[in-house]
Amino acid sequence: MSKIPVVQSIRFAYTFTFAHLGAIIGLIWIPMLIVSVGSFFAFSYYTSSFAAALSQGAPEAAGQAAALMSGWSVIALVLYAMMYTAVAELALGLRKDAPLLHFALGKREMRVFGGIAALLAILIGFFLAYLAVVAIVAGLVGASGAAAAIGAAAIVGYLAIIFVLVRLSFLMIPATVAEDKVGLGRSWTLTNGNFWRIVAIGICTLLPLFLLILIAEAAILGPDAMPLPAGNGITGQMQAAAQQMSVMNVHLPALMGLSFVVSPLIAGLTIAPACYAYRALVPAKGSI
Repeated sequence: MSKIPVVQSIRFAYTFTFAHLGAIIGLIWIPMLIVSVGSFFAFSYYTSSFAAALSQGAPEAAGQAAALMSGWSVIALVLYAMMYTAVAELALGLRKDAPLLHFALGKREMRVFGGIAALLAILIGFFLAYLAVVAIVAGLVGASGAAAAIGAAAIVGYLAIIFVLVRLSFLMIPATVAEDKVGLGRSWTLTNGNFWRIVAIGICTLLPLFLLILIAEAAILGPDAMPLPAGNGITGQMQAAAQQMSVMNVHLPALMGLSFVVSPLIAGLTIAPACYAYRALVPAKGSI
């Protein structure tokens, strides 16, 4: 089995992202702006509807808001597929231009969207299976050993989900873009024996950026970053969740602005190492 070059992939992630930062911004800023603005209004409507559903006893309002969020999530995934496809084309050497305005939705972008949607469906299926296994384990062991058995099943289940997610997702986008077909199976095949190498690449490329984002979000939220105390029972917990959403809603413009600003870095540091790893594993398709 071929091994992903860890150090070279990490080096390429940073050199590509910062050397082509202007090009990445030009390729993604229009769809990312739509995502940021749309997410702001969708989340604002959802939180206000959720709070109204609790205070006025109108569950249909929460249902309508949930339906809106689900619809918007699909649109946002299409927009993210547009961004990831363009950055992958640049990192793979399939795109030479760096336009200041870019908004494209063709077969390649829809294949990437299909891959992301299929990956989410697989993860949901795994999670539902995990819940079923936990329920079966709890029923078999009884009350005396339920806590320990459920805890063990939870750990095994989460590790399995993480393993599947890493293997299916890491090379999915570059494989889809380079081979013009949904690359979930291709990613699974190529990443065989490379799980810990992919984890090491992710830690070195994305963890520092995510830590900086968490620090920036904490600075924006201030004391509101602390969760509100939950009341008694399900109703009290839901009311506390609604209040927390209302508090977050106040800071939503700044949080969306932060997301928009860091999106080129996230796109570059996510897509570039995967593209380098793909080219290292499939040299016949070209080289970086």
